[in-house]
Formats: sequence, structure tokens, C-alpha cells
Amino acid sequence: MGITYRYNAVDNIVETVGKGTLTFNEIVTYLHAVIQDKTIKPGFIELLNLEAIDNFIVEYRQLRPFIVLWQQYLEKGSFGTIIYAPNDVSYGICRMVQTFIDTSPGNQTEDFFVVRTKQERDKELRQLQERNANSDK
Repeated sequence: MGITYRYNAVDNIVETVGKGTLTFNEIVTYLHAVIQDKTIKPGFIELLNLEAIDNFIVEYRQLRPFIVLWQQYLEKGSFGTIIYAPNDVSYGICRMVQTFIDTSPGNQTEDFFVVRTKQERDKELRQLQERNANSDK
């Protein structure tokens, strides 16, 4: 099914939804689209909903080139990412990616959260929005 996003310019949030089986190529295509989307302003927060994901087709060897793309994504002006991944498969894959990014030289995921509940998602979103608002002052 894939991954789609819409940009909420008022709150500066990229709202993303994944459905069905998600492939590595679909993830790459999505990140390229966000990077190239000129309507998205720096300081945006990415909010991913992976509630409807059934499966991932991602191989560990594909993650190394992902790091270069992640750097471009950060340079676009991402302030933070919150991934709502309530099922075990989504949560496990996202934590693996987070760990891979954390252990790659020159990368960080300080504002990269993988959560299982909507309450955690909403809490992290509020905190990111507060920090983002304070960083503009």
C-alpha cells in the first residue's frame, strides 16, 4: 500500500501514514519527496502513524545508504520525528533503524522517538512543539 504524507503548514508538521506492506524503496521515495517539497519549512516535526502497517520489506544491508539520506533529511530542517508504532513489527523495525542511526558516525537521533501509544505520541509532540517554539526566541 505504501506511505503518504500531508504538510500541515499551520503547525509545521509533516503528517505521515503508512499502510499495508512497506518496502525500503517506498521509504526512500517518501524521504526524497519530503526533502524536495519546497512548501515544508525548516523546524518541521514529522509525525508518522504506522498503525496500519502489516509488514516491512527492509534488509539490514539497505540501512548503510539510508544514513546519507537521513543527513539530507536533517539538513532540510527536521526538528524531530515521532513514530507511532503500536504493533511489534513496526516498533521493532523502527527501533532497529533508530539504533543504526545512533551508532553511525556524525548522526544523532536525539529528537527521534518511537512510541507504542497515542498518549506517548501526544506527549512527545507537545514537548517537541514547546522546545521548537522556545528555540525560535
